[in-house]
Amino acid sequence: MSENTNQKKAAFINFISTSLESISSDVESAKAYLESEGLKPDALIASGLRKIKRMELKLNAEKTRAQQNSINRFMERAAEIVERIKNTPGFSLSAFLVEKKIVASFRKLESLSSENMNDLMIKYYANELKMSEENKNDES
Repeated sequence: MSENTNQKKAAFINFISTSLESISSDVESAKAYLESEGLKPDALIASGLRKIKRMELKLNAEKTRAQQNSINRFMERAAEIVERIKNTPGFSLSAFLVEKKIVASFRKLESLSSENMNDLMIKYYANELKMSEENKNDES
């Protein structure tokens, strides 16, 4: 850009900022100025607050989606681990619970369905994976 263009831009910015200082020195004069220009300050404020709320909701939704994707990733990895463990010869749920020091309250552990056993183990390993990753992040 030429030096002349930069000077024009600087002069324009100075003009605008000087004008803004004089009309926005207090709330009442700012409202009066906006009303004199045909704008409705209360409507502008309400519209701005709605936009802010929408952006907050969108950010929260994205954060929730990211957390859900993270949880799904842990669950998938945990399911792979559980499948490997269950396929080892001589696997026993009671031995697993004792080894991992998991407290489970079932009357008849042997009668626990395969699906419930899977869920229990997957949740355990998903939690372990999540805690491991959080510890790595804390150390970084």
